Amino acid sequence: MMLVVDPGDLLGTAGRLPMHGGTTGGPLPGHPFFGAGFLFIGSLMVVEQLAGGIWSRAYWRRMLWPGALLAAGVGMIIVSYVQTDSKSLHLTLAMLLLLGGYTEGQYRLGKISRASADAFAIPALIVGGLVIGPMHATGNLMSSTLAQTHLLVGMVAWMLAAVKLMRVRFGPTLALEYSFASGVMMLGLSLLLVQQFHGAH
Repeated sequence: MMLVVDPGDLLGTAGRLPMHGGTTGGPLPGHPFFGAGFLFIGSLMVVEQLAGGIWSRAYWRRMLWPGALLAAGVGMIIVSYVQTDSKSLHLTLAMLLLLGGYTEGQYRLGKISRASADAFAIPALIVGGLVIGPMHATGNLMSSTLAQTHLLVGMVAWMLAAVKLMRVRFGPTLALEYSFASGVMMLGLSLLLVQQFHGAH
């Protein structure tokens, strides 16, 4: 038995989902999924550090982080189709996630160095933080909880960039690896906060 899914029907169904809260006043459909995803993959990255070299022996475990970035990039493309009011911002994030997943995958396959992967990841995190933070925040930052939580997401992305910069400066250390994994979990939590406080903007 073969299950066939028509991409046109799938996109049409996605297009009927609620749009961004800034347009309809309803829930934000993307944030809880991305938030839960980053929270989960961040926890696995902590386990990866605890397991040491044993973790990377299995190909599928070694490729979980780049795979998660690629999946998030594809998800963001779908979001850009559903939430047409912020299409350029969502497409920018999608490209950053897809390219980030590709470069991280190349590093984990041994095709490029950590420095080469971080040469893309650091500016991508800075730009991504700017896009999802100040540029994507709607409303007055002083009075809108929705705007403040979006800014928090951006600040977490900048914190991840800072951790990577420290790794470039001081070299890889276990403390920095744990910090980055914990930061990915914080990114997930901050995205969940956007959903939680959406009604307060």
